[in-house]
Amino acid sequence: MVLEFSENGHTVSAGGITVELFAKEFALLRFLYRNRGRAFSREQLLNSVWPLEYPVERTVDDHIATNGGSD
Repeated sequence: MVLEFSENGHTVSAGGITVELFAKEFALLRFLYRNRGRAFSREQLLNSVWPLEYPVERTVDDHIATNGGSD
């Protein structure tokens, strides 16, 4: 699946569906998409997506969560 990222409004589109994200959700998804197929530690994600901030360690967990449904 090809995702299209738009900085304007932090939107991501695929298959005719567009979703607006919060700025950090957008940055995290774009980073993971650009680096798909690779695994990252929590620290690597914090350094890549939150480079000039001092988020708590569980920030990544808060941004990557399941909806509780089954796949």
